[in-house]
Amino acid sequence: MNIPFEAQLKLFHQASLIPLCIFDHARKTILHYPFISSPGCSPETIHKCYEVLKKHPVKQHVPLLYSTASCFFALLRIEEHTSIMFGPVSSVPLTYREFYYIAQNSCNPEDLLYFYRIMQQSPRFTLSQFASSLSLFIQLIFHETVSAESILAQQVCFQKSTELLPADTKCPLSDEPHYMSITEAIEFQKHILLLIQNGDVAEIEKVFQQTPFFTNLEAFPPSAADLQKIFFVYVTLCCIAVLEEKLELPKAYPIFDAYTAKIPSIATPEDLSALCRQISIDYSVQMFNLKKYQSVSPVVTKCLQYIQENLYSRITVDDLARHCSLSKRTITRHFTEFYHISAADYILNYKLEEAAFLLTHSAFSLAEISIQLAFSSQSHFTTAFKKKYSCSPQKYRDTTVRKIEKQ
Repeated sequence: MNIPFEAQLKLFHQASLIPLCIFDHARKTILHYPFISSPGCSPETIHKCYEVLKKHPVKQHVPLLYSTASCFFALLRIEEHTSIMFGPVSSVPLTYREFYYIAQNSCNPEDLLYFYRIMQQSPRFTLSQFASSLSLFIQLIFHETVSAESILAQQVCFQKSTELLPADTKCPLSDEPHYMSITEAIEFQKHILLLIQNGDVAEIEKVFQQTPFFTNLEAFPPSAADLQKIFFVYVTLCCIAVLEEKLELPKAYPIFDAYTAKIPSIATPEDLSALCRQISIDYSVQMFNLKKYQSVSPVVTKCLQYIQENLYSRITVDDLARHCSLSKRTITRHFTEFYHISAADYILNYKLEEAAFLLTHSAFSLAEISIQLAFSSQSHFTTAFKKKYSCSPQKYRDTTVRKIEKQ
């Protein structure tokens, strides 16, 4: 089969390592990179992508970008009956548990494991880096200049379920974008991102009191849809900024989720200013608490980051000691003082918590979970799991799945 732009697509993937999937409008995957032993996206996911492109036509070759916290996708029609999906790409290391929570609203559940396996092989990008790479792709394939800003402007709205918004629903992120408003919003936010990352609440308050930015918006005058687009970009960049500073996803995402839910309430520059100010403060408070926590034990903090990033590999106290350039005795002392358990027990408990989530939210067999989490054997995994949860892994799966089905 003749695949359009096959050589260029392969070259782009080799250069950027961004995952991509070419599909036709008959719900069939034509080609995907990276290639892994899997049938690829389900027909339901491909059909959903087709519906997104159909409902949100754009001028030129501008990808439709959709993001959830630190996970990004993009869609682009390359020929009349052929389209391409980029992603998933993440800005931070994610366990399957974290990926499940942030991607379940934009992916069909049956495809989550497939996407997660792909994401594990992908480099980490910020949202702006992802948009810039897509801009280079457009130039390579179509010899057109499409700025990263215009790509960021094309955001697709999704409901909490995997269904698209109805065609007659006014989506604040799908109308013709107001590029200047978005550009200025990003420039304004650059002045306070560092303050958010440093947890400087007082200075953020001062900046919002002194800046004329939101007052100047009245000169356009912007529509409510323009203001809502500005806020979505603002929220997304704030969330990515704190994630890159190692704020835990369970603390970062609820704030992102709560404020994106308020998008339809924005009608005036004053509404926009109030919400931008408040989310900046909320994230700043989280960063202040994180840095306060880090100051208690920077050794533990560095170890926790290493454990999270290498959860699906074998981790020993020796690994932590080498990572921190300290002795095993020092590592153990810090964990005992802070968590009242040894570093080895903390690693084991963290892996078992991840295993419990996989048992509930994936179709992995017990053997596959044991291998994924780098237990020495399935019997070791089963014994450790029974000790922590007072039941076998299979019984835990059966019980929790039944509870979910009853809800």
